[in-house]
Amino acid sequence: MTDLGSTPYGQALRSTSARVTDDDVTQALQGLQPSLHALRQGFNDGARSSSVSSDYSGKIAEAYLIAYVPGFIKQAETAFKLAELRAQSPPPKRVGVFCCGPCPEVVALGELFSGSQSRPSRDRLGTACPACFLSPKVSVAKETGECSECGAPLQIPPRNESELRIQLELFDLSPQSWKPIRDEVLRIAIGNAKRASVDLSCVSLHEFDIRDPESVERHSGVVADLDVAIFQNFQNELGNAREVRSAVHSNLESVARLLRPGSKMILSDLWHAMADHSRLTTLLSGLGAVQRWNQTVTHPMPNLFLRDHFFFQTPNCQKTNPRGSHTANFLLLNRTDDASSGQEGC
Repeated sequence: MTDLGSTPYGQALRSTSARVTDDDVTQALQGLQPSLHALRQGFNDGARSSSVSSDYSGKIAEAYLIAYVPGFIKQAETAFKLAELRAQSPPPKRVGVFCCGPCPEVVALGELFSGSQSRPSRDRLGTACPACFLSPKVSVAKETGECSECGAPLQIPPRNESELRIQLELFDLSPQSWKPIRDEVLRIAIGNAKRASVDLSCVSLHEFDIRDPESVERHSGVVADLDVAIFQNFQNELGNAREVRSAVHSNLESVARLLRPGSKMILSDLWHAMADHSRLTTLLSGLGAVQRWNQTVTHPMPNLFLRDHFFFQTPNCQKTNPRGSHTANFLLLNRTDDASSGQEGC
């Protein structure tokens, strides 16, 4: 296949073009340009009313994946870093991704923990020798059964014993609508993470309506076992109806109450979520420490191939430039039992 660039644009494009050959990849990309323009027009028209609605299937889904998901992967990475997920001890074993769509959060999670699992050298063991507390050479230990630094007896554990395993619980309103795209994204993200000794292969999918309190109740057992719950980029599809937003706020509070002490709840959304996050700060502050941030998320730039054949102006489609950045709002709840521990930070 044509060199499509590295993560995240490379992952996004490989997910849409898993069966596309070099001969027709250019034509396939150009065929997505009208869908990209329709997406941009719909988002621009609906942004002010918070009533964005689109049928995320077929070419619309593929155009969305290439044009938007790379930036949303970076947004999720930002959210996880603000939540200090890599510093969480012990590491999270079960992560819930709500309103998951094509799962950019899973790609970000794999990237985050792949970095934490990387070894100092390809021939150095990632754990210290219990005798000298140094990192021994794997090749020497395998050949001699001894630490290369101090000579103490040393056995190399099978690789999968040192893997970080994270179970993924995916929640979405219409799990089947994103399925072809999501399956490819997960396949690539799981494979990349596996090479860095991070196992994301245990995945469960749940139908979940964030507007419906019965959805929260139906999945209460799963939610109660989560170490991390993340909700990203759903508020622009709720509309402005006060009763709907009130129901969503109440359901988010219910999810937070189900989470056990020591877990984290992360809300990661776009610029218009500031008022909702302000209201949610009040609702959630009795359940733990609440922090909020407003940050600019910088997007990776697509390579020349994508710019020429997907984003660039053609006679049949108006010019649609790649996005360079977007503003995002983040809210973090560190769940505790202490009702007096709630506080807001910036």
